[in-house]
Amino acid sequence: MPGHAQRVCFIATSIAQEMGVSAEEQAGVFYGSLLHDIGIPLISASLTKRIGLDEHRIFGQSSSQMFDKLMVMLPQPEAEDVRSIIGTHCELGAGYVEKLELPESAARAIRYHHESWDGSGERGGLKGGEIPVEGRILALAHAAETIIAREVNALSARSAVVIATGDMAAEQLDPEIVNHFINIARRDAFWLEYYDEELASLLNEIKPADAQKRSRNLSVGFAENFADIVDAKCGYRAGHSRRSAELSRLLALKCGLSEEHSRLVWWASLVHDIGHLGVPSRIMAKSDILTVEEMQIMQQHPLHSHMVVECLPELADVADWVKTHHEWPDGRGYPDSLHDRSISLEAKIMAVADVFESLTSDRPYRDVMERDDALQLISRAAGTQLDPEVVRLLPQVI
Repeated sequence: MPGHAQRVCFIATSIAQEMGVSAEEQAGVFYGSLLHDIGIPLISASLTKRIGLDEHRIFGQSSSQMFDKLMVMLPQPEAEDVRSIIGTHCELGAGYVEKLELPESAARAIRYHHESWDGSGERGGLKGGEIPVEGRILALAHAAETIIAREVNALSARSAVVIATGDMAAEQLDPEIVNHFINIARRDAFWLEYYDEELASLLNEIKPADAQKRSRNLSVGFAENFADIVDAKCGYRAGHSRRSAELSRLLALKCGLSEEHSRLVWWASLVHDIGHLGVPSRIMAKSDILTVEEMQIMQQHPLHSHMVVECLPELADVADWVKTHHEWPDGRGYPDSLHDRSISLEAKIMAVADVFESLTSDRPYRDVMERDDALQLISRAAGTQLDPEVVRLLPQVI
C-alpha cells in the first residue's frame, strides 16, 4: 500500500523517541523501518512462480489471514517451502541494507522485526529481551500500521490499534513497547501527524542527526543496490538497469553532454525502473498481453520512481528524467502524454538505451533480438516513440 513504509517509520520513530533509546538505536529504527520490506522483491518472483500469488496479496493489509489460508490450502511439503521462502525476506533485506553503509542497527531492525516476544517468530530461538530493541520496535510499528490501514477513519483506527496491540502484548509484541505506543496513540497530535498528507516532510524533520552526512553515500549506494533489487524482482531482468545506465552514459557523451552531466544520466538510468517495486510480480512476469487494468498499473511505475528519487538529496535533480523516460515524441507515451518539446534530452537518451537493452535481452514474451534486428526496429520508432537524433547516434556507442 502506498506510504506504508513512511507510516511504519513514523510510528517506529515516535516510539523510539518516547522510550529514549540511544542515538544509534534511533537511527537504526528510522532507516530500518523505511527499508524494512526491501527483501520482499528478492523473493517475489519465487513466490509468484511457486503458488501463483504476488507479494501484494501475501504481504498486504490482510497478510496474516492470507498466510494462514496458504498454510492450510497447500500440501505440507509445499507449505513448508513457501514458509521458508517468505522467512528469508528479513535476512535478505538486512544484507542489502548493510551494503548501503547505514548503521548496523538498521540491519538489526530489519533482520529481527518478524521475531515474537514469546519466541514463536520466523527465525526462532530468540525471545524477550534477546531480540534487539530495534527489531522489537519495528515489529510493533509494522503491526500497528497494518491494523490502522484496515480501519475507515481515525477514530475507529485509534480504538482498534490500542485494543489489538494490547492483546498482542507478551505474545507477539514487547509489553513495555506496547505500553509506550498506547500512550502515544492516546494523543491527538500523533494522529494529526499520522494522517498528514505531508508526512514525508515530517519524517525529514525527525530524521537522525547524521542523515545529511550520510545522504551522498546513501544515494550512490541506494542507486546501485536498488538497481539490482529491481532487476532481481524478475529473474529475466538481471543486469538490465546497470547495462541501461552504462549505455545511457555513453549516449549522453555522444550527444555532447559533459562527463559530470553524463554521470547524472547514468545515475538516473540506474533507478529509472525503481517504480517496478510497486508493480505486482504476476504482472511483471506475465508472458501474455497485459489486460487494460494491468497496463494501467504498469504505467504508474514512472510516477512511483519519481516519488522515490526526488526524496534523495543527490538524485532529486534527475527525478523528472526518471518520470518521463516512457514519454514519446508523438505524445502517445505515459504517464503524462507529453510531446517532443516537453521531453528532456536526458529522458530521450534513457528511453533509447532502455529500449535497446530490453530488445537485446531475453523476455518472457519474446526471444532475444540480434543487434542489427534491434537497431532496425528502433530506427522505425524514430520520431514517434524515440528521438531521431539519439537513435542516429546509438550505433556509434554499441
